[in-house]
Amino acid sequence: MYVQISPSERDLSETLSSLNFATRVRGVELGPAKKQVDTSVLQKMKTMLEKARQECRSKDESLRKLDESLQNLESKAKGRDQFYKGQQENIKELEGQLELRTGMQNQSEKQVPQLSDRLKGREESCASLQLKVKELESNFKERQKVIYTIPFVTSIKTLEYHLDFKHR
Repeated sequence: MYVQISPSERDLSETLSSLNFATRVRGVELGPAKKQVDTSVLQKMKTMLEKARQECRSKDESLRKLDESLQNLESKAKGRDQFYKGQQENIKELEGQLELRTGMQNQSEKQVPQLSDRLKGREESCASLQLKVKELESNFKERQKVIYTIPFVTSIKTLEYHLDFKHR
């Protein structure tokens, strides 16, 4: 044991107390060390230790299950994110198609009046052509009547007779 003392007179009482304590400590004789263990306390400690270990195993198992659940949820979330992204791409594609079709419809709507005017012009042309056809048909019928009159038919038969006679 080391004892610290001071040469100052002010610390004289503390120095004397420290020296007296050191003298008493020097006179103490120690025997061999003995274990003083209470078996009931030791048994309680072992029981507590075993319970703590079981609780630790139980908590580890719970933690493992929670970790698995978390991984499953993360996996589902990733799947849903991918599905969501796919749906967003589909929406963009459909919006593009809609925009294209809207443009085509607008263009068609602009062409409707022009086509309508052209159709009216063609209908008028068709009507005038139909009138001309009727005129020509009536003219043709009149000419046919003139051609197939009795003197004409007689002259045709005479000519046919002469042609037959020559060929024989």
